[in-house]
Amino acid sequence: MTADKLHFDWQSKGYAKLVPSRIFDDGTAVYMAWTKETPLPAILTMSEDRKEGPLGYHMSGEYIVVSPIPQNMVLRYGNRMAVLWTTRRIVPSAPTTGPMRDIAQRMAATPVPPPAPVQAAPAPATASTSQSQTVRLGNGTALYTDKLTGGR
Repeated sequence: MTADKLHFDWQSKGYAKLVPSRIFDDGTAVYMAWTKETPLPAILTMSEDRKEGPLGYHMSGEYIVVSPIPQNMVLRYGNRMAVLWTTRRIVPSAPTTGPMRDIAQRMAATPVPPPAPVQAAPAPATASTSQSQTVRLGNGTALYTDKLTGGR
């Protein structure tokens, strides 16, 4: 990775302590680092219909690497929130090529075998053995309902 390929044009809004001390991307992934004193926030993205969802990431040295680059990132820690975005347009990467795509295509083309036949259940125990193996269960529905209704 060379410096001329890095983009530092990331903007932020929200709780400043959640914003990474370093953030940049190389056109394929975003690299973020925080100070050691800062607890790491949850890293999410917001869809066009304003629903938040998780982003996949991995650690590389001191950086959290998010790939592919999302249109935006929402950082949350407790009730605190910050939003990150880049000022340039993110173009989704083209479908991958290579061995992983070839494997996925072969798996999709492979017919699925029919399920194996189900075996019959074992015969029930005799009356003398069933009493020693009986387990008595409480009324789980009543316990759960009491929690919801406060015992009413």
